[in-house]
Amino acid sequence: MYDSISMPRSKEKKKRPGPSKVNVERAVQEVLNTNLSIRAAAKQFGIAQSALARHIKNFKSSGQN
Repeated sequence: MYDSISMPRSKEKKKRPGPSKVNVERAVQEVLNTNLSIRAAAKQFGIAQSALARHIKNFKSSGQN
């Protein structure tokens, strides 16, 4: 019955732009150097909390203090 009409299976893949590197670096420094929480820094710099936590973890493990 509907064999002649076919809908596309998916849309073109579009990627959302991530946070700017400058904002991520500033947020990491704010959390590490001041007593600012990850939640507050994420909100202040417009970054997802999980992403900011991941960047902080990577920064600490790389030993770039």
